[in-house]
Amino acid sequence: TWATVKLRGFADSEDPPSPDQIAPELAARRADWPVSHYALAHLGGEPVAALGHHTGRDQMVFLLATRTPFRRLGVAQNLLAHWSHEVAAGAPRSLLINCDESSAPAALYRRIGFTDEVYWHRRYQRPDPEAA
Repeated sequence: TWATVKLRGFADSEDPPSPDQIAPELAARRADWPVSHYALAHLGGEPVAALGHHTGRDQMVFLLATRTPFRRLGVAQNLLAHWSHEVAAGAPRSLLINCDESSAPAALYRRIGFTDEVYWHRRYQRPDPEAA
């Protein structure tokens, strides 16, 4: 259910994802299971949004998706509020959210009080040994 909600939210579509899409999503989440938690929001008994976050001293939301018919209802905002209050009780060193700076999610995070603290970003890639 969580993977289906995530895939629908990211696809901006209510079409059910195919098993070929669900299998790799589940494999990725199972690989992260020891260091991650996953939340699912419901409205009227229907699953409508998904949140994934890494645990530890630095808590980080790495995934937040809301199905298109349920956007702009405060569901994602409530998921983030629940996450931040829940993990703050454990006194983490930081609460982080990973997103593109100019994206719609970044605007949501700023509206609810998160601030930019990373002033530079550099992407590193491992070289492909076969290309050498």
